[in-house]
Amino acid sequence: MRADISRISIELFDATLQKWCGSENPQLRRDCQACDWHRLCPHAREETPDSVLCAGYQAFYSYSAPHMRVMRDLIKQHRSPMELMTMLR
Repeated sequence: MRADISRISIELFDATLQKWCGSENPQLRRDCQACDWHRLCPHAREETPDSVLCAGYQAFYSYSAPHMRVMRDLIKQHRSPMELMTMLR
């Protein structure tokens, strides 16, 4: 993650940062509402049973949360999320 900011576009990473910055998932499934990460999950509004990827999404969201919070705050301050790189050194 540290080496990839602004160098590689990864759909899950980009979508997660957008959600941290305020984009919401409409009409959550009932079973997803109890999950701490439902607001970030791309499958939370689908009609199908739990995604086989739920555990992986939860691990990713948990690991990336501190970094996403910092990048969200940098963006709110009209600063580049790349500034996280210098903070991690």
